[in-house]
Amino acid sequence: MIPRNRRVIDLSAIEENMRLLRSTVPSTARMMAIVKADGYGHGAAQTAQAAIRGGADMLAVASAGEGRQLREQGIDIPILILGAVTENDVSESVQYDLIQTVCSAEMVHWCERAAQEQKKQTEVHLKVDTGMGRIGVRTENERDAVLRELACAGHVSLTGAFTLDDANVKIIAGGAFSGSYGLTSVSIPSAERVLAYAFAGCSRLSSISLGRLTEIGEYAFYETRIKTAPSFAFLKEIGEYAFAKTAITSVTIPNDMKVGAYA
Repeated sequence: MIPRNRRVIDLSAIEENMRLLRSTVPSTARMMAIVKADGYGHGAAQTAQAAIRGGADMLAVASAGEGRQLREQGIDIPILILGAVTENDVSESVQYDLIQTVCSAEMVHWCERAAQEQKKQTEVHLKVDTGMGRIGVRTENERDAVLRELACAGHVSLTGAFTLDDANVKIIAGGAFSGSYGLTSVSIPSAERVLAYAFAGCSRLSSISLGRLTEIGEYAFYETRIKTAPSFAFLKEIGEYAFAKTAITSVTIPNDMKVGAYA
């Protein structure tokens, strides 16, 4: 008996779509393919493999179980769990080298304990709630509590931060990610203002993808590893020491732009 309904998935189209997306972003930016919920019904493993062939550097899933299934299919690139880590699945996440999402000091503690028990290192990303109202740190105090716990967690490394509602993120607050030594890349395409010390001291940060910036505050990218400055097309002001001690070698600054000392 032939089913009345069936799905026909063109994996070559998924691969080509990823390749086209890859061509539109800087070579230093990392591309993540979201393959949760069985690849949105397309087949998680097959979709992930097609995306990888097209240039995906990372994958994202909803849960530890979904990540484990991809690992069992031989997929070995970084996989982020978008859902917040729970005490029940943290050990499985560490075992299968999955990047976990944290938004409280307690979550960091769970990750540290599981990694310590397995004698492994584990990576986490910080989730920031910018309006969706699900999970994520909402205040500076909540953020700082997570960062303090991370500073004491010898088996846990912070390697990223994200939000699921970045369309509303226009301002990156002063000191928002300052000192996050594990942060390697940032993509906030809607950002318009980066305030003072926003990424200062993020010594491993090498890739940034931001929006039409109009302001970059003092020390905003101080002591990071970025090699390419964000677009100056809409910038009106760059604060002092904004790009001091970075890997940027050359920039073109419009004549009418206000630039602080040693920027």
